[in-house]
Amino acid sequence: MGLEPLAPPLLLMVGNHDRRSAFREASPEAVDDSAGCVQSLRVIYQLSLITLHTRDEDGSTGIVHAGYLSETRLQFLERALADAPTDRPLILAQHHPAARLGLSTQDTIGLQNCEAEVGAIEHAGRRPDLLLHGHVHRPVFGLRHGIPFHIHRAFCHEKAYHTGPEPGIPDAHESPDLTVLRMIDSALVPHGRACFYDGPRFNMGEAVAGRSGP
Repeated sequence: MGLEPLAPPLLLMVGNHDRRSAFREASPEAVDDSAGCVQSLRVIYQLSLITLHTRDEDGSTGIVHAGYLSETRLQFLERALADAPTDRPLILAQHHPAARLGLSTQDTIGLQNCEAEVGAIEHAGRRPDLLLHGHVHRPVFGLRHGIPFHIHRAFCHEKAYHTGPEPGIPDAHESPDLTVLRMIDSALVPHGRACFYDGPRFNMGEAVAGRSGP
């Protein structure tokens, strides 16, 4: 499926498999900052959204697929947090999670300087109301320095739940889904929505009432 059917505004972000040059060639409409990173502050509808470029393209960490925030990106984050309107919720979206998750293989390739990001947020004096992440292909929810974070399942394949060391990165045939983020009475409410479920919908109360026999 192409991106054409999706309703605007459409904000594209760099993942761990993307390279800036190829990404910009394929998606020239993606917004970047003055330093060439694909990141922005957008005020849309009832909220503000910061998208942050976390891929370690320069190999600073020496870890393939890992995330890293350069000083330039950290400075952008500080400016965006300071510039975001205060009359509406603020979401910070980035591919690599800003916390260790207890998933050994995924933590190895996660954001390598999480504490630097926390420092930038504290220095800006404005905390996001919600962090949105990807990368780990699993549903994970938590709290990082007082900021709630939400990681949704992948649209493609899922990763298996694991804790200890694994040979490679374990995958699983779990159903993919999307996260639908709703604003309800000024509250940010993430909903999981199964992508490919085409089975029946039923009313449990009617099903129970229609049963016969003991």
